[in-house]
This record gives sequence, structure tokens and C-alpha cells, in this order.
Amino acid sequence: MAFLEVRDLTKSFGGLTALNKVSFAVQEGEVFGLIGPNGAGKSTCFNLLTGFLKPTSGRIVFNGEEVTSLPDYARARMGIIRTFQHTSLFSGLSVFENVLIGTHCCHRSTLGGALFRTKNFLKDEQQLRAKVEQILDFVELKEKKDLPAGSLSYGEQRKLEIAIALAGDPKLLLLDEPAAGMNPAESRKLMELIKALQSRGITILLVEHYMQLIMGVCDRIAVLNYGVKIAEGTPQEVRNNEEVIRVYLGSRTKIPA
Repeated sequence: MAFLEVRDLTKSFGGLTALNKVSFAVQEGEVFGLIGPNGAGKSTCFNLLTGFLKPTSGRIVFNGEEVTSLPDYARARMGIIRTFQHTSLFSGLSVFENVLIGTHCCHRSTLGGALFRTKNFLKDEQQLRAKVEQILDFVELKEKKDLPAGSLSYGEQRKLEIAIALAGDPKLLLLDEPAAGMNPAESRKLMELIKALQSRGITILLVEHYMQLIMGVCDRIAVLNYGVKIAEGTPQEVRNNEEVIRVYLGSRTKIPA
């Protein structure tokens, strides 16, 4: 059984069909890429998978459970957690505080415990703070934990967004163009981070335009064009697919590895 199964997923906005009967399956522990030109339907697919949009038709099954009609917060509690194409940090708060906010769905204490700062609440808070320290160390931002998030470089802000997502204990991590705006050195570090996340057992669904990143980290890739899936396979298979080459380059020139 696939870890994530998308079956004939369709989303229409009035007379416009943004996604048309798209199906694919993601296996547990793999990095799965979703690529395509601008307007191909990638963001719509992400929003459907995370519950920000409701599909017109089709099904989404996660870890054996039907989640098609579940709201976004319920999916997050199940472990479906995403980053966004544009950074959405609390720029005036510290790096540490931004990640601590991301642990909100892991809090076991009650509202009363928080108000009266009970023993259980304080213990829970201590454990979550230790968890944030570990995450920041993992993404190599621990030394900057006390700085305002807005003072970080753009590449560091993208890493901070991943750290916030990790604070929610994702089982399926959806990364929406994480390399956008990064320089080549930052993109290489991001590749290393994605591989390290995979080695920790996190399943990753990745939308990205930077082909070197996609080809370097993905086990399999699905290609969308005008809301329709036109190809799926390994990076090598997708790179050599004539339809994919035509859509991206308009010629027989190979897509860079």
C-alpha cells in the first residue's frame, strides 16, 4: 500500500480546470518530485493535499486513511505538513520563537494548565524547548537562535521555514519551491538537508523549478502540464521523456541532470 495515494484528483474553478484527474502514489520514505511549467497545477495539487482547497472530485488516501474531506488542521495532526512558496515568518520574533510556535500541535497540556502553569505544563514546555534546540542544530541555525527571523539571509529564512515544519513532527513533508531565491551554494546545502531528512525516515513531496535539485534528490518524479499528468518515473526516465523535453524546452535538447 502506498503511503500517499492520489486518485483522479480534479479541481475546477468555474470554467477553468486547474487539475484534471491526476493520479500518483508516494511510497513511505521516498522523495517524490512534482514538476511542471508555471500554471501546470502544482500549487493547486499541494493545496488539495494539505486541505487548503477541497477537490471537485477524486480521492486522497494517506497512510491507509481517507483524508479527502478532512480540514487542514486535522491533516497536520496526522503528519501532513507543508512549507510555502513565499516565506511567512514572524520577522520580529527570534529564530527560536518561530520554531517554538511550530510545536503548537504537539502540546499535550490543557488551557487550564497553560493558565496556571501546572507541573505538567512546565514539563511539556521544557521538552518542546529541547526539541526546538535539536531541530535548529539539525538545520544549522542553532547559533542564530536568538536573532530576529527577519535578520536572516533569504537562504537561512528558507531553512527556518523547514525547521518550523519539522517542529510539527511531519510524516509527510511537502516542500513548496524551497530553493526559490537561493544561490548555488545555498541550493547545494538544501540538497544535503533534504537527503538528511529522508535518512531520518521522513517522506517528502517536493515542488521545485530548480532542475538540478529535483534530479539530485528525487527517487521519482511526476510532471504536470495544464493540470494533466504527462509523465512519471525516475529522474533518468523523466529527463529523457520527449513530451517533458518539449514542454520545458520546445526541442529535443536534454534536461540538465
